[in-house]
Amino acid sequence: MDSKERQKEIVDYINVINKVFINELILKYNKSEQTIRNDLRFLETQGLLQRIHGGAIKKEQLSENPYKNRILKNNKTKELIGKVASKLIETNDVIFLDSGTSILALVENFPENKKFKVITSALHIANEANKFENIEVHIIGGILNSNLKEIYGSKTISEISNFNANKAFLSISGFDIKKGLTENHILSAEVKKAMLKTAQQIIVLADSSKEGKVNFETVATFDEVDIFITDNRISQEFRDDLSIYNTELVIANE
Repeated sequence: MDSKERQKEIVDYINVINKVFINELILKYNKSEQTIRNDLRFLETQGLLQRIHGGAIKKEQLSENPYKNRILKNNKTKELIGKVASKLIETNDVIFLDSGTSILALVENFPENKKFKVITSALHIANEANKFENIEVHIIGGILNSNLKEIYGSKTISEISNFNANKAFLSISGFDIKKGLTENHILSAEVKKAMLKTAQQIIVLADSSKEGKVNFETVATFDEVDIFITDNRISQEFRDDLSIYNTELVIANE
C-alpha cells in the first residue's frame, strides 16, 4: 500500500469512527510515528480531517466549497450547459452522474419523453432525477459526505465497477490543456475516475471560469474525454489546443 492509498483509507476510517489516535494508526499500518503524523498533517491541509493532540477527528467543513455555496456560482451558464448536455441522452441509456452543480443543471433539463437509467453517488442528484417518471434511479452505496452531498469510499468504487453504463456525465473543479481535468477533493476524484474507467462514453460539463485552474488531483487527460461541453467565453487558445485531441468541443451559446 502506497502513501496515497493509506491516506485515503485513513479518511474512510475516521469518517466512520469519528476519532482516531496516532498509536492506533501506527499499529494498523506498521508505519513510524513521523510517517503517520505526516499523513495526518497532509490530510488536514486538504480539509479532510482535523488534527488533535495524539490523533485526529472527523472534520465537518471540507476544503471543497460546500454544495449550497457552489450551486450559486455561474447559475445561468451552467443551465445553458445542462440544456446542451441533456440533448445527448437517448432512450435506454444507462448513465453515470457525479455530484457537481453542472450535473444538477443537466438533471433539471432531463428529457421527459425518453426512458433511461441514472446511476449516481450523489443524494441531491438522485432526489432531483427521481422527480421524473421516465427515469429509473440507482444510488451507489458508501460513506456520505454531508457537505458535498456525495457518497464515496472503497464500497462506492467497487459498486461503480459492477455497472455497465454507456455514458458518464461528469463535472470538474478545473481544467488545463496540459494537466487535464483536476479536482480539489481526492475522494470525489476517485469516484469520477471510477466512472470514467467504466463508462463507454465520457462527457464532461465545465463552465469557462474553470479554465486554467489546476487543482490537487488529476482525474483524466483530454484524450480520455469524448465530449467536452463549455460556454462561449472559453479562450481561443484552449479551443486551438484541444484540436490535437479526439475530443469533441461543444459550445453552449446563449
